[in-house]
Amino acid sequence: MRAATRPRLRAAGDAKGGTRRVRSRILLVLALALTGWVAAFARLRRSALSGADDFGIRRSGHREDPRTTTRRTATFDAGRPIHSANTDGREHDTPTSRRVVGVPPNTGATAAPYTPPAEPGGAVTFVLVSTMNPDSAPRVANLLASMRAFLTTNDTNDTSDKEPKGGGSSERVVAELLVLVPDAELDWWALAAAALGADAPWGKTRVVPESRALPTPAAAARALAPRAARREARGLGYRTQMLLKLAAGALVRTPFYVTLDCDVVLRGALRAEDMLDASRRRALAQGAMGGPHAARWLSHSLDALFGETPGAAAEAAKALESDDGTTGSVSTNDRLRSFASKVASCGAGTTSRGVGVTPAILSAALAKRALAFLDEPSARFGRVDAERTRWDARLFRSLDSGLDWTEYGIYAAFACVEGTFGETHFVDATRELYDAELQEDGSKFADAGAMRAAFGAGEGQKKRALFVVVQSIGGSDPVGAASAVRPFLLGDA
Repeated sequence: MRAATRPRLRAAGDAKGGTRRVRSRILLVLALALTGWVAAFARLRRSALSGADDFGIRRSGHREDPRTTTRRTATFDAGRPIHSANTDGREHDTPTSRRVVGVPPNTGATAAPYTPPAEPGGAVTFVLVSTMNPDSAPRVANLLASMRAFLTTNDTNDTSDKEPKGGGSSERVVAELLVLVPDAELDWWALAAAALGADAPWGKTRVVPESRALPTPAAAARALAPRAARREARGLGYRTQMLLKLAAGALVRTPFYVTLDCDVVLRGALRAEDMLDASRRRALAQGAMGGPHAARWLSHSLDALFGETPGAAAEAAKALESDDGTTGSVSTNDRLRSFASKVASCGAGTTSRGVGVTPAILSAALAKRALAFLDEPSARFGRVDAERTRWDARLFRSLDSGLDWTEYGIYAAFACVEGTFGETHFVDATRELYDAELQEDGSKFADAGAMRAAFGAGEGQKKRALFVVVQSIGGSDPVGAASAVRPFLLGDA
């Protein structure tokens, strides 16, 4: 009985074993296939997050907690842009936590260095610094509508399929629209860029979070100026926006860029020759900075190049006169010595005849050199930091010492002491970037005659303006501003 049973049990066991082996092989194949899919997906996601998507949107790869982040030191040489680990989010005056894409939490990793792609075809880059606040974001529609209406190519405005006259190119006037935004708003602006598509007259829209532009987290920088934060009714968010306009020089891919905000619209058809001279090595400057505060802004901006208190530029010039060449003196830095020797000739009376306010055309190279100079550790700033203070943090800190600098004041002051303003800019008696009277009196948006004159439908303009500014601080609300510009952008449609 036992002998007869064993073969049957063994056969049954062999059958079960065979079934198990077949199942094991199937499971092994499925496991290998699943592993391959997971690995492929991970590689695809990493490659997508580390670069830019189809709309040129680059995401920050910095960690959320700045106390445990390994931060990348910013550089300002001609070939590399500014990097940072800014983990503040929100519109610059409302601290909040933000979702960070691209780096796993609690790893201490930083994003790969960001290098702008090759220069696209086009004369200039439009740089928009904006936020989602209720007064700014709706006004973006005005700017974009004007860009759709008035931007053309540089082929003598020939929109046919023929080759450009004289064998020229049909490059765009604007190479791209670069939008600098708070990190927490990146997704909203990404959706807006996606909606614009890549077939706009300015090509793609590239969105960059402020943490890619500024070396110091915005909240940390603001914390260095507590008295200024209490004193300034608008908060310090607009100061961050000022610095972003200078920092954009390291992010653009064209020699010149036009700074914009949501109050600005194009006045009419815009050509490269409207903004640049025949050599394309010099850009149009406004030629005047008006307003009751201009003298203080420009004077304090010059001071910011030499120290953190009002009068720092004059002190540097005085130190040069009594310089004995000892260690720590002005003469130990040849460039600083050269700059200090020009302080007397670069006061507000001089620089006010060059720059204006937004919109402005800035040289990317000059802006980078200015920030590099501010970023140099030097005894001229009156203190030795245990931990190096970056240029943006130093400027914020100087606010509590009484300096009232602006981005254009710093740009103009540096160009003056460096002696390169004339090499980079020109002033034209027949054209200007904006109508100063309309820019300084925002209430004129409600005057139909003033708006017709601004857009060229009136008579007697002394200069032809390239842009129109409908100032929000002048009392215009988003609805009123849209009503004021719509007839000139859309006609009677």
